[in-house]
Parts: sequence; structure tokens; C-alpha cells
Amino acid sequence: ALLPRARATRRHEPPTRAHRFARELEPFRQAGSHDDEVFYLKLRGDALRWLAETAHHATADAHGTAMRPWHDRTRRRGDAAGLRAYPRDAVAAYKEALALAKRHLPWDVTRLACVNNYALLLVCVLGLREEGSQLVRDALEQLGKMHGVVDAAWTDRVAPLKELMRSNLREWDEERERDREQRAARRAVDDSI
Repeated sequence: ALLPRARATRRHEPPTRAHRFARELEPFRQAGSHDDEVFYLKLRGDALRWLAETAHHATADAHGTAMRPWHDRTRRRGDAAGLRAYPRDAVAAYKEALALAKRHLPWDVTRLACVNNYALLLVCVLGLREEGSQLVRDALEQLGKMHGVVDAAWTDRVAPLKELMRSNLREWDEERERDREQRAARRAVDDSI
């Protein structure tokens, strides 16, 4: 009797962990501080982004592995509609966090981390490289405008995130260039045929 219950628990582990994580984060949302609420929404988006990345199709479990041998192979794990909901819910959480941050927070670590993670969702999960790149470019432009206004402590806090965002942007630009070269090469082959 214990073995089937353990199997059922393992099968439903990702959503269970995400829901448990969301319950543990709820005090941040109720704390009353805008910074805490943005942080809560960012972490909620991060958890949903993780689920979207790892539970990537209806036959995979949380680690992206195939069905277990003991599992009935005629049934599929997960719910395909539920798996499509993870990215959609993550986008909603990030958008809400960024809207709240835009109204109430300065460009600091929480807001930049939210921008970076939302851009990662757009590029790596949803395949929207242009939108994610533009989001990062806009954030870096805002940071550039603030350069003379901020103190050394702020610069020290923001520098690692700023460098991470630049690195991501550089990598996405390189991928875009490789894609263009591959399309041009394919087009040249197609034209020669």
C-alpha cells in the first residue's frame, strides 16, 4: 500500500513542490512592502519558469526523464494543458512584478533580477529572443542614465546583475547572428539547386 502512494507522490511532485513553495512565499506578499511583494512575484515567476523548463512535455517528470518502468506505459504523465499553463502563469507573475516595480521601486537588485529572469523566460522557454533582448536593453539603458546619480554602494550591489544581463544579451546576439548565417547558407544552397 505504501509503494503506490509513493509512486503517486513522485508522479505529482513538481506541481506539489510549486504549490508548497507558493504557500511558503505568501508572507512576502502580505508583508506590506512593495519590495517584498515584487520579490514574492519574482520568486513565483521563477518557480513557474522552473516548472516550464523541467516539465517540458506530457511524458516527462520534473527532471525531464522518461516514464518509469513500473509506470503504466499507456497513460501519460502530467497534464499537457497544465504544462502549457506554467509559462503563461510565469509571464503573468513577472508582468505583475514589473508593473509594481515600475510604480514603486527604483532600479535596484530586486527590479533588475526580475527583468533578467523575465527575459530568460521569454528567450529560453518561449523562444521570444527579440522581446527578451529588448527588455534587457531597456533596463541597461535606464541604468546608464542613472550612472551619475547613484552612490558606490548601489553600484556594488547592481554590478553583478548588470554584468549578467550584458552577458545574456551578448549570448543572445551571438545566437541571432548564428541563426542568420545558417539561414543565409540554407538559402544559398536552395538557390543553387
